[in-house]
Amino acid sequence: TLPPEFFLFVGSLEPGKNLGLIRQVYALAESQGKNLPPLLIVGARWAGVGNEGQPPKNWHYLGHVDDAVLAHLYRKATALVFPTKYEGFGFPVVEAMSLGCPVICSPVASLPEVGGDAAKFTPATPPSYLEAMILVMHEPEVRAEIISKGFKQAARFSWHRCATETLEIYRALAG
Repeated sequence: TLPPEFFLFVGSLEPGKNLGLIRQVYALAESQGKNLPPLLIVGARWAGVGNEGQPPKNWHYLGHVDDAVLAHLYRKATALVFPTKYEGFGFPVVEAMSLGCPVICSPVASLPEVGGDAAKFTPATPPSYLEAMILVMHEPEVRAEIISKGFKQAARFSWHRCATETLEIYRALAG
């Protein structure tokens, strides 16, 4: 049974994904008497990679889930929190946006292009993430705008478009 409200983290549990930052956000919220809903974590830890420290009591590690479950989680989540330090592309960002899930992330690597004007970009600091998470939780108009822009942004990305543009590059190179 899913909690009525929750944040979602999707990604491999390795240091670059920066889940430790979200642990700091939850600790900061608790120290300020602010309640954050549970965090559901989808992903697995790489062999030999340590953890982020003692997780808050309302974190739930789900491991790998199938695509249907993941889609359901995106649709029900308050927001995807994606504090990655670097990213090749950012599939979880596009997946979330395409399913009506607001995205909170930092403007690093490919994410400004992937998120466009549809993600809530925030500096990778606990106070900034806490502020963004509370904003998305308590401001329905802001949340609705992020979702609306997310659907439009996600539509820019498709495997068909990727294949077509790649083929065009190969044709141009072949002369």
